[in-house]
Amino acid sequence: MSDSKSDGKHGIMSLRAFSARIGISRVTVSRVFTGKGCVAPETRKKILELAERYDFHPPVVRSSSRSGKTLSVGVLWPAFDASYFHDIMRGIQDELMKTRYLPIILAANTNNFTTCIERVLEHRVDGLIFYGGWNSANRRQIDKIIRLKIPLVILDEANTTIECDSVCTNDIQGGRLAAEYLLKNGHRHFIIVASGQSPMRQKGFIDCLREADVTFNEDQLISHKACETQEATLSRITGKISAIMKKYPKTTAMFASNDFIASDTIAAIRILNLRIPEDISIIGFCNLNFSNRLFPPLTTIKQNGYIEGYEAVRLLMSRLEGNKEPARKVEIATELISRATVASLVR
Repeated sequence: MSDSKSDGKHGIMSLRAFSARIGISRVTVSRVFTGKGCVAPETRKKILELAERYDFHPPVVRSSSRSGKTLSVGVLWPAFDASYFHDIMRGIQDELMKTRYLPIILAANTNNFTTCIERVLEHRVDGLIFYGGWNSANRRQIDKIIRLKIPLVILDEANTTIECDSVCTNDIQGGRLAAEYLLKNGHRHFIIVASGQSPMRQKGFIDCLREADVTFNEDQLISHKACETQEATLSRITGKISAIMKKYPKTTAMFASNDFIASDTIAAIRILNLRIPEDISIIGFCNLNFSNRLFPPLTTIKQNGYIEGYEAVRLLMSRLEGNKEPARKVEIATELISRATVASLVR
């Protein structure tokens, strides 16, 4: 008998070859690895020891084909270079690795979303997880997934109207947390710099100000828009900040709806020859991996992407196990990361 550990086309031992090598029937070996049927404890122990000795790995997909499952989960995710999205992917992968399911990860965007969906459906994935930012542009494909009754979890979309499970950051709570911290430090006059992608953050911030009887007007809000060049973007923000501070000279603090915007805002503040935090304080949102390397290190609101990924898998696994509850929404709490960009005005 050869001592070779493999005999298949790709060097992976088949169930048939392993059974023949150890002299135990395929049915018995299959029972050990599927957990179905009775096997004597001493036989089970012997099979597992021999499997380790010969580097035998049971063919999971093949063994699951009788049940119609592929033990795979399609994960469609944007190729954004932001640590928050990387954290979500780590959470998804780490939690799936505790199960028999493996992710099929595709870098998707609005333009190739339909193709990506078609490919994972062709592969007969058992469930899907994807980024909610594509919902409005791809509703037809998403409706198809719902019709096919494929379990779906949408991430990072607070106001989804799709009847499926979802996980997102509690943006309102995060915005309130930022406002509470600035108010606690004595600030009463503010500018918000925000994109249109996370309106609940600014809502939470403004609601908290109004509850504290602090006035905030619409013209104290800057809509952040990326221009063709970074220089043009900075020029636009700088001009907006300058105009608002001339109208509201008591302004002492700013809230940026994400850390990328906070970075641009810090650069604009420097162009205006203002000091951070001596002249103007700023707080960001996300706690991206560069935020502690800004100068000064950025005080920000932390999103927990890893927990979002973990929760997405937890919801999906419960559906794959037969849970029929109505669509569930899980909101992940944020936390304040205090660094060096907020001054205390409390005397």
